Amino acid sequence: MIDNRKQVRHLLIFITLIYGVCDAQFYFGRNKIQYEHFDWRILKTEHFHIYYYQQEEEIARVAAHILESAYDNLEIKFNHTLWDTVPLMIYSSHIHFQQTNILPMMIPEGVGGFFEHRKGRVVIPYMGDLSVFRNVLVHELAHVFTHSKMMTPARLKLISKPPTIPHWFLEGLAEWWSVGWDTQSEMVIRDRLVQNTLVPLSEVGGYLSYKEGQAFLRWFEGQYGIESIRKLMEDYWIYGTFNECIEHIVGMKFSDLQDEWLHALRHQTANAFVEDVPVVSQESIITRKGVNIFPVLYKDSQNHQHVVYLSSREGFPVIYDQPIYDIKKRRRLARSGQTTDMESVHFLESGMDIFQDKKLVVAVRSNRQDVLQILDLETGEIINTYGRDSLVTIRSPRWSPTGNRIIFSGQDFSGQSDIFILNIEQKQILNLTNDLYTDRDPSFNTNGSNIVFSSDRTKENYNSGMDLFILDINSGDIHLLLADMAQKTFPKWSETDSLKIHYLSDRSGMTNIWSLRQDISQRGIFSLRQETDFHTGISQFQTLGSDSAVAGVFRDFSYQVAAVQLDSITSLEWTKNQNVIKADKWPKSLGKGDNNTHQPPFKLRYRLDFAQTSVAMDPIYGILGGAQLSLSDQMGNRYIHFLVGNSAQVQSDFADHWNIALTYLNMSRRTNWGLSAFHFANDYFSPYESFYFERTLGVRGAMNFPHTLFRRLEFSTSMWYSSKDNYVDEPETSFLVSNFFSNIHDNALWSVIGPRDGWRTRFTIGPTFDLMKGRYHNITIWLDVRRYWQVIPKITMAQRTMVWINDGRDIRRYYIGGSWGMRGFRLGSIGGRKMVLLNQELRFPFAKRLRMDFGSGPIWIAPIHGALFLDFGNAWEQDLDGFYASTGFGLRGALFGALVLRLDVGFRSLIMNKAPNDKFIQFFFGWDF
Repeated sequence: MIDNRKQVRHLLIFITLIYGVCDAQFYFGRNKIQYEHFDWRILKTEHFHIYYYQQEEEIARVAAHILESAYDNLEIKFNHTLWDTVPLMIYSSHIHFQQTNILPMMIPEGVGGFFEHRKGRVVIPYMGDLSVFRNVLVHELAHVFTHSKMMTPARLKLISKPPTIPHWFLEGLAEWWSVGWDTQSEMVIRDRLVQNTLVPLSEVGGYLSYKEGQAFLRWFEGQYGIESIRKLMEDYWIYGTFNECIEHIVGMKFSDLQDEWLHALRHQTANAFVEDVPVVSQESIITRKGVNIFPVLYKDSQNHQHVVYLSSREGFPVIYDQPIYDIKKRRRLARSGQTTDMESVHFLESGMDIFQDKKLVVAVRSNRQDVLQILDLETGEIINTYGRDSLVTIRSPRWSPTGNRIIFSGQDFSGQSDIFILNIEQKQILNLTNDLYTDRDPSFNTNGSNIVFSSDRTKENYNSGMDLFILDINSGDIHLLLADMAQKTFPKWSETDSLKIHYLSDRSGMTNIWSLRQDISQRGIFSLRQETDFHTGISQFQTLGSDSAVAGVFRDFSYQVAAVQLDSITSLEWTKNQNVIKADKWPKSLGKGDNNTHQPPFKLRYRLDFAQTSVAMDPIYGILGGAQLSLSDQMGNRYIHFLVGNSAQVQSDFADHWNIALTYLNMSRRTNWGLSAFHFANDYFSPYESFYFERTLGVRGAMNFPHTLFRRLEFSTSMWYSSKDNYVDEPETSFLVSNFFSNIHDNALWSVIGPRDGWRTRFTIGPTFDLMKGRYHNITIWLDVRRYWQVIPKITMAQRTMVWINDGRDIRRYYIGGSWGMRGFRLGSIGGRKMVLLNQELRFPFAKRLRMDFGSGPIWIAPIHGALFLDFGNAWEQDLDGFYASTGFGLRGALFGALVLRLDVGFRSLIMNKAPNDKFIQFFFGWDF
């Protein structure tokens, strides 16, 4: 018989009595650490409440100016006015942004901001780039408008289940009405067309849905007008599906509409390819699998050319070193994501550099901030680490010609992006620009006296590209080198020509390598040359002699390192005749917000997260009812949860069967803690104790301390009065005190299906004492160790060892049968107060995807992994009577990218009693252990 009432009770206790907080609410998991205690303030404008901390006030005022301007524009585009002011939280860096508790889970580096629907909050980091900041602000504000406009008809008409709005529309519209059409969008769509891999809109997902949705709505608005997009948002709820609404508006089937769009895209792309190099030749590709970027070059002791680059080939960021034309001799220098020394290498953002073929400098995250690490190229060992307390992020490090200095761009606590220089001998870091302009990608000239870098300091708005500047290290003077409307990044002085600078520019419509060279005969005159012309552009590069380079090229929806030839494709002249004075204030034309802003003091305000009531009918116990209410503050740091219910079956029991719990959680500091008070009174059934009534009244406190990203300590203590009546004997009363201590480590790296590398361990011990009787009551000891070895990329050997010991009175039994434990045995079929479980598994890719077509559209299960497994263990009460074992083959597939389906087939047996083998087939769900 299923103990329904006890399941209800356990659920209530889990919700209201804290076992852990933040990520520590989970059995394993990495730690979201509040390294900083932000002094929050609020800036109120006509339509926004902007939350910021003191150091980033300038950024908050600029955000106010951008947002109010964008609000007016989007209000016209959507033909809609927001009902409420929009709360918006700004963090001055992505590292600070990752500490927010508004989103309770860990935030990946690729997330540049989010709109939280429940309370309408927008949360955004400042990445040190005004142009990116503007685009993200407007993108998320477009989400606010979309959500308000499309949900309004459903609310007014009391429609409980309106048609699902496809992801490509939500993200595509936000991109199109914030960014418009940019070089990156063109790059992605061109690549998809060339590879003939554009996915139908009804099936597209992930990042590609942003770009395909953006491209479709750009074309759709051009063909049918902006009013058609508005009508789609206003009328979609009338129809059975979103596509039916589109068909009604345009008067044709959605599939035919897509064909028209694809035809227009192909025609446009064919015109663009008339002069572009259509593809990168297969022979020039240096890397093959995964995403491979930021190539840098050196020569080994045999004078062989090597390339060092960042790669996702193993499923997580790795620094590889390989001979430039021998892919089979690749070796791993370092990997990130598993130690505090190198928590992250900021994939797609950072950069590396090599000095004299011996030392590699790379910017990595370590604990609360970024640092510069210098690695030995032969061993991969860390030689030195440099940082500064006030520096939060570091990007684009470059060696000086003599190797005694390193130049880089970085952000401090205020968020401003400046050029910094590290003196290695003095271990001193100096700020060379110290203003609120975006300064990045610095590089020394051949004698180390000047620096070339990219900046927006001449721009009159937030979205006009980056220009090139020269900084004199001795005087601090900054001179404008090249300014136009193009985006110019990664400037580097030529190693073979001291008058020449190579850089990336999208001047011709796609990002390629350009060069700028001073004409000695005519002072102030420069010649500009476009050196490459690839259809999907180039990202990062290092020249190899005077006529070639290695570069990151976008190909088949990924970046690969390739050898490219440098040729003069376009030649221009440029006259340089300007100096730029360093500024510590924004240009007047950029603005710092409107005059109608004001700054009231910040106050904690709690708002409702959810309130719900529920009634359940149990065949034995009758009607069960209750209500829950949860509140949290605007920063998501403090929670109050209240639960009330009554399980009385007759009127006379009503007063004695109340279930009430109140919980407070505080996650505002590094040490998270919580308190709870509770009263539970219920009838229960247990196969070990039959029917009984139990009343518990008590309090509980819990805290956890995350020592690092990977390790934490958890502690909880509970005191409660218990009265148990089995309807036969006299009621048994106790006053119990329990203390639980846990030590958790988790540095596992995950795929969609489950962990693929690293290790996880949890040790828990919890004694309970009866103070009323002055005796020991029970004890729990729990050990769980899991290890994952990636034998070769994407093939993992996984091993788990679990031991559980319960001893004493009122103990919990542990059950190991089922797909998550002993495969081949029914869920809950093997249980006891002691348990041992060993699992061994070989995991490997099985298929890319499985498509199932239904009337409402296709459903994809992707990816699909296979596993060979061996399970061994048992659970028992007093005497161990043998061990169970099972072995077989399993398939795991991700449904909708989230729910993992599991199918296991194999043989099971009872070893010591020599029971015969028995075949089984088992279907369930859940991630791999």
